[in-house]
Amino acid sequence: MSRTEPFSTRRRFRTGGLLLVCVAAVATLAACGEAVSDADKPVPLPSPTGTRQEVRKENLLHVWPLTVDRAVMECRGGDQAVVTVPDGTVYALNDRAAAAGYADPRPVRAKGENGDEISLGPMLSRTLKLCRAQQEQAPTARPS
Repeated sequence: MSRTEPFSTRRRFRTGGLLLVCVAAVATLAACGEAVSDADKPVPLPSPTGTRQEVRKENLLHVWPLTVDRAVMECRGGDQAVVTVPDGTVYALNDRAAAAGYADPRPVRAKGENGDEISLGPMLSRTLKLCRAQQEQAPTARPS
């Protein structure tokens, strides 16, 4: 067989094998996509309209940082991010809230598979959106 033959047997097998690998990879990826159910997708939170917003475990799923299944996120005092759990206890989500005297959230912090506490970050960022919404709604002072 000469090297100048455009469709040699060796090249056809190599091209066919590559095609087979590509088809298998696409099929595998498609099957993985089908494995994701609606139960694996978080329920979106509505856009904040005030300084308080109820949040549930379904809204954050695997990044839910608390041992309770629901809470109320709130912005107090302009920049203090807090969360109130069903028993009425208010916990600090940021340093400003902690400095204002709100309780440390460790008693209600959930732990991940590795035993570390799940980050408060996703909940904190949503609560800070409430602070921004509050600041945007605040009336601006008019010059006299």
